[in-house]
Amino acid sequence: MLLKMSDLIVNIVSIQELEAGEWNEFVASIPESTFFCTSDWWSAFKDSFFLIIRNNTGEIVSGIPFRIASVLPLIGHLFRFGWSDSSALVSEKLNEVEASRIKQQTIGELINYLKGKVIAFTVSSKVRSFDAKLLMNLGFSIEKCATLIIDLSKDLDVICKSFSKGNKSSVHKGEVLGVKVSINEGVSGYPYISDYCRLQRTLFERKKRGYSDIYYKDESYLRSILGAHYNRVYLAMAYYNGMPAAGAVLISCKKQLIYYLGASDSSVTRVSQASNYLHYEIIKFAKASGFLTYDFGNIPFTPDSGKPDYGVYVFKNGFGGMRKEYDHGNLILNKFKYRIIWRLRQAENNPILLFFYRLLKR
Repeated sequence: MLLKMSDLIVNIVSIQELEAGEWNEFVASIPESTFFCTSDWWSAFKDSFFLIIRNNTGEIVSGIPFRIASVLPLIGHLFRFGWSDSSALVSEKLNEVEASRIKQQTIGELINYLKGKVIAFTVSSKVRSFDAKLLMNLGFSIEKCATLIIDLSKDLDVICKSFSKGNKSSVHKGEVLGVKVSINEGVSGYPYISDYCRLQRTLFERKKRGYSDIYYKDESYLRSILGAHYNRVYLAMAYYNGMPAAGAVLISCKKQLIYYLGASDSSVTRVSQASNYLHYEIIKFAKASGFLTYDFGNIPFTPDSGKPDYGVYVFKNGFGGMRKEYDHGNLILNKFKYRIIWRLRQAENNPILLFFYRLLKR
């Protein structure tokens, strides 16, 4: 398919105006797409939009979802960021040269729209794309992100043999101690949200020096994600002696299952190994449900034993997934305001600042 620039129609629509069925059908046809490209994901946020490019017959040839978010209370309108958890998606009907040109045009059109509206535009580490060269051509600073992916087409015995020795022992211990796992799809997960949030609060309190509670996911947000219309979303919980021990929010698109959020109570999991056993049961469930891959979500690109996220890497790596690397980046559009925000973000775990932040959010 050869497209002329004059044949293309560019339009930006809000999540409320989006023809969700058409968009999600387009997303499903793109190999690099994930749940983070779908309307189910973007419906969870205010100020979500879709830049869509169509040909002269009205068919979608490219598009990118994005949001414009305020990062400060009261004066947030002065400090807005553009954000996307997806690269530009391009029709599989285009040849490689055309696809690259249209992808760059799509992101370029979005940048032009965002100028004067936001401080910076970020293509986040949730992407599963290889667009470093393209993003650099548009002025982005580039970073690498990585994940671990388990191939569920393999026999379960083969998958389990890839577990680390310590992980095998932990899974066995969880089974022997009678850890109970419940994996609930969509709205059937609503009754478990309060238990998951309790685990979140425990986790954030324990790691308050490394975790900002600005990123805490409240019950309304979790209800929105679990209420997905076009994709399967699950809330998985592990219990030990009737107590919530570990939880995971799992999202899916096509034949891929992604570990999106997790929380645990270390005082319970230390005894029961419920976190390890939970993911063992998730792997079994995913395989039995017909998923082809289980994506463990992001890991530190360069693991460092001296950093707080090293434990996350060790835990995920213990399941023996294959490392995959992708490209994401950031484009600064207002350097002065960006420097102000950067300094504030460095102090975001300051207890006094957090107190006033929570106060202003009410």
